[in-house]
Amino acid sequence: MCATRESGDIVGRLIYELLVRRRRMQKVLVTGGNIGNHVAEMLACQGTPVRVLVRSVTPDRRWDDLGIEQVAADAGDPASLAPAFNGVEGFFSVSPLVENLVQLGTNTIEAAKNAGVRYIVRSSAMGAAEKVITMGRLHREVEKAVEASGIPYTILQPNMQSYMMNAENGPERSRLLFADGRWQSQRN
Repeated sequence: MCATRESGDIVGRLIYELLVRRRRMQKVLVTGGNIGNHVAEMLACQGTPVRVLVRSVTPDRRWDDLGIEQVAADAGDPASLAPAFNGVEGFFSVSPLVENLVQLGTNTIEAAKNAGVRYIVRSSAMGAAEKVITMGRLHREVEKAVEASGIPYTILQPNMQSYMMNAENGPERSRLLFADGRWQSQRN
């Protein structure tokens, strides 16, 4: 049930070290998605109680067997986030690659602060800064929200290839962000 994936295993061990072993977090909230789902599974395999923030709860026997709890919320609606953060001490934050990435990311950070989360691990983007390509600027804005939150944190800056894996499939949601700031919908 807890098969290791080489890259997921490394990321999972790092997140486990940051949130659980060093900080002794009792429950961790993970933003769902390709990256977040792997992190949630790795944490659950380590015995950590995990809750995943999802758009809608979908039956998943594997996650049920691992003890992973799903909580539906809309990161674009700050009021809907409170139940997801209830009783959570650690937060693994990653934002989808969408036009309102900054809003979604900062809403979840604010909800974490309001809920009294003790530690945040933010998955950002390599080279995130104010004077770089659009994606880097967007991720830097969320990093600044993490820094301003007053919550202790670690910011990870994985490379671009990691982020392309996080893009969602589906004609209505699959969009690419170009260096000049243009977005292009992808049709399957």
